[in-house]
Amino acid sequence: MNVELLVRYMHRGEGEALMPGTVVSMDTHEADRLCALHLARPAMRQADVDLPAAKGRGWVDLRKRLKVQPYDYRLVYHDRRSLLNIRPGESILITHKYGGLGDILIVSCLINELLKRYPENPLTLATPRRYHELFRRVRGLALLDWEAVHEASTEVRGGVIKNEVAERFDVAEDVSTPCHLIEGVYKYFGGYDGPIIAQNRLEMWGNWIGVYDIDAPETCVHLTGGEIARAKTQYKLPDNLAIIAPASALDAKNYYDWPDLARALEAYGWSVVILGDKRKLDVRSWPIIQAAGPRDFLAVVANAGVVVSVDSAALHAAGIQRVPCVGLFNVNDGVTYCKYYPSVVPVDLCAKDAPCILSRVHECQHKHPRTGHQTCYTPGLAGDIAKAVYGVATGCHSTGHKKASRPLSVAGGTSTKARPGKGPISHLNASGERMTGKRVIRLNLGCGMKFETGPEWLNVDVRKLYPGDALFWRRDLRKLDGFIKPGVVVEIKMDDVLEHFSKPEAESVLRQVVVLLEPGGKLVIKTPAIGLLIRWAKTHDEASTAMRWYGGQDYPENVHKYVWPRAALESFLVELGLRVLSVDVVEDTNVFIVAEKPAEGV
Repeated sequence: MNVELLVRYMHRGEGEALMPGTVVSMDTHEADRLCALHLARPAMRQADVDLPAAKGRGWVDLRKRLKVQPYDYRLVYHDRRSLLNIRPGESILITHKYGGLGDILIVSCLINELLKRYPENPLTLATPRRYHELFRRVRGLALLDWEAVHEASTEVRGGVIKNEVAERFDVAEDVSTPCHLIEGVYKYFGGYDGPIIAQNRLEMWGNWIGVYDIDAPETCVHLTGGEIARAKTQYKLPDNLAIIAPASALDAKNYYDWPDLARALEAYGWSVVILGDKRKLDVRSWPIIQAAGPRDFLAVVANAGVVVSVDSAALHAAGIQRVPCVGLFNVNDGVTYCKYYPSVVPVDLCAKDAPCILSRVHECQHKHPRTGHQTCYTPGLAGDIAKAVYGVATGCHSTGHKKASRPLSVAGGTSTKARPGKGPISHLNASGERMTGKRVIRLNLGCGMKFETGPEWLNVDVRKLYPGDALFWRRDLRKLDGFIKPGVVVEIKMDDVLEHFSKPEAESVLRQVVVLLEPGGKLVIKTPAIGLLIRWAKTHDEASTAMRWYGGQDYPENVHKYVWPRAALESFLVELGLRVLSVDVVEDTNVFIVAEKPAEGV
């Protein structure tokens, strides 16, 4: 597969062919779908891209030009078993490569949750070696160098990437790349204006691997008092310390008015220190600290009376250690990303009214008047932020939230804008026009390998599936709440799904499905009916009857738990408030039901 065919394929066969090395130009909506589909195609490996050697790394270079993250997308896992059907004593491998220290600190909360929920299952974390020092004291956790996994031979079998290291474990899950796939799908369906509920990365990774209902997560990484004291001495940290972390690996997050903020904090009596990479920050009037390692970084933050940080490692270091912090957000939604950090108060400072990446990437950027860098932060708010920091540090602003934080009000900023669920949020499209329209979504629940590829379809399954030209979201259908906004789905398809749940589980799933449907929305069900199966059994052999009755049982989820009587299923749908439009018999033993949620007022 060469780049010309690859790009043309991603355009669904439309448009002119592109020569290798061509800079691709497309509108934002098309780019969002392109990003999501790139992450969904297991066959697109570097080896599949035939570029001249002069073009460098081929597929990786193309992804960089298209700004698709991550550039090397390979996922490492197998589909033998998942956390939903793991047995006592079976081993778990969690792999995480992409992202910086902030992502690793989020992973530390997920690891802690796994240690609590699965105490009888040996747990191994594969991560870059530079982060191993964070986890070496965690009881019950083994460590593996991610490069050892990465270098092991991989191949695609039936849509799932196999790996010789991962094959040694009973359950293997990747929690780095899925967040990019999920974020791509979220953006494709309209971000804030769309039907999908925003998630932070802990929720993304947890839900992806089957860890739901995380209430008050805590890290598994803990410092000793000696480490904190040594950092104070080693880095000559002053008393009454205020740390400003103004820079991120993503330049769009950088806060260039930090010198004004530093002076304002000093006026309140703080001793200001800048935390960050000395190579990237031009700091002359304040001390700058670049910690020697991850544990030192945490220890420096632990010494602070207050931290002011963009969405970066310093914010997460403050969050997991309960250090008072004000988080400066523009690219991501601060409320969503800080909801599990009781000590962190988010301030959304994008000059427009929706975070950039969650709506349309960087369309609201302008040139910073002093530095010339591209930014979308509202200018001139350093003094107001300093007042907010003082309030957080002195307890004048509550930081006791756990599951839902409110944005801190900053005069002149946009931090008090409407949040998801409180009306549509407008944003700018590529032409500068206002946009408020919702994106149509249809759900193919329990899709298995029967993917819907239309532009409005999102395929959902509990298994690790990567359909080539369809959008996919991994989720347990018993946990649909918190995934899609209520009353927004045009159509829901459940093809050979209900029989894989017990009767109480199926009833619960159907109740959630009805909540998701919009007025006038359709529910399409195909499922075996017990009466039809009994009739089939009278004229067919035992093997074919057993297959239809109990399922293929070739993987853990492919087992039939309950077969509905036809009349009982129709009756239950009516009980849920649906109007049954048609009932047909298909494939001898299945009923095909189309039901509708009545329009409001009908």
